[in-house]
Amino acid sequence: MATEIAAEHMEQDDQYAWVDLLPDRHRVSNPWLQIVRDMTAPAPMCDWASEVTTIRIRVYDQIRAFVTRGALLAATTIMLGFAPGTWWLTWILFIPALFQVIFEIVLDFQINKDELTQIPVLRTLTAIAENAHTSTLVNVTGVLGLVAVPCNIVAVSYLSGPGDPTWAKVLALAGAAAYGVSGIMSFLSDTTHYSAHQSPKRVYRMFRAVRPHVWLVIMVAMTAIVAGSVLADRWAADMEPLAWALCLFPVVIGMKQRDYERFLRASSDYLHKIQQEAKSELSKDYHNTNTEVRDFTRRLAENKAVPAELRVQAATLAPVISLMSEAINHDQWARQLKRPSLVGIAEKTGSDWGLNLVIELRLDDLRPRNYELAKALIAALLANVGQAMSDLDDMAKHAPVVVSGEVRAGRVWLAVQDPLPPIEDWCRPGSTTLWLHNDLIAHGGEGLSQHLVDAGNPLAGKEIRANWPVKKPPTKLREVRR
Repeated sequence: MATEIAAEHMEQDDQYAWVDLLPDRHRVSNPWLQIVRDMTAPAPMCDWASEVTTIRIRVYDQIRAFVTRGALLAATTIMLGFAPGTWWLTWILFIPALFQVIFEIVLDFQINKDELTQIPVLRTLTAIAENAHTSTLVNVTGVLGLVAVPCNIVAVSYLSGPGDPTWAKVLALAGAAAYGVSGIMSFLSDTTHYSAHQSPKRVYRMFRAVRPHVWLVIMVAMTAIVAGSVLADRWAADMEPLAWALCLFPVVIGMKQRDYERFLRASSDYLHKIQQEAKSELSKDYHNTNTEVRDFTRRLAENKAVPAELRVQAATLAPVISLMSEAINHDQWARQLKRPSLVGIAEKTGSDWGLNLVIELRLDDLRPRNYELAKALIAALLANVGQAMSDLDDMAKHAPVVVSGEVRAGRVWLAVQDPLPPIEDWCRPGSTTLWLHNDLIAHGGEGLSQHLVDAGNPLAGKEIRANWPVKKPPTKLREVRR
């Protein structure tokens, strides 16, 4: 029978249910292939990327991006003021960009205020921005930007003439393109793209597939707009090459987007190292702080005056205190279901008693009930062997003690083999072995049994065996009493 695994149910309607702290690396060893991987890698959707992005926007960017767009908008309009043949309709097309800049700056200050002190007219817009920043791609200023960017390009390309001075129109197009790069980069590097709370709707999944290539789509769109204006003779002949060259401006979007996401992934690599070091130090501190507790539990496990159940629990607790170091490796700790490994329990208990252990355990994926029973058996039986061998000479102490276990035929099988001769009263009243024996029976097992390693030689050692069903048997009606 295959070993059992205690697995949680994944939320079927949430494709991001298993988003973890660190992003997928999307890294390959071949530097040429890495270029291709960078061009197609999706946004690193994880807790780390989401939190870092939010802090970047709220703490470090603040209104910088909005003021930058305001300056670019002002530069674009000034250049168009010098350009020949600028129509009055040109200035109307800049209204969405003007509103976007104003709303972005005002809303940023409003978000920092308490809800009661916010301007009533803007309270709804602030709430939309607050709710949208981790779940949806749509907000008020983003919609304005979606209109403003093409309007700016169209205004410069079509609504000013080809006459002198020719340089003014080129600089105006450069300003409009830079405004577009700034606005689109703010959108593409927003928290939503890195958040585990992003809406799982089909449109968002589709956009995630297209997102690495948005820069190319925008470049094609800008080229189409400029091409139309060239065909309409809205450019001076000597300025047309510069107009075509400015159509490459959206390439900057792809470069900046990939640069930022490489930074997120690279910083997460270093974060992993810092986590490991911090966990290692915490594990040492935990061990050192609880050394007295550990020593106390060991003495408790040896005290014959203490009830057998408490001695078993004490023997089990003692090695666990020293095994928090296993939690340092996050992936391994998760595979162990965030609990000390049975191999670690055996190794630490054997080390405490100076035993020469041979461990053959394949039981670390047991369900909690079976795991706790196996842990108690391993720790208590090895503690008994350790106490019994403590009076032997040094050479005899180094004889191997074998701990083995596996799941087979629907049952958990566990055995501890030592070089000591059989004990006649090994399940005497008040002993830990008797308590374990009865506990096994209560779990549907056959209790502990003692066997000679070599039937013809009692001095060859013994083996204590235990087995119980993987699933607890159903309660019999005749055993139930009203």
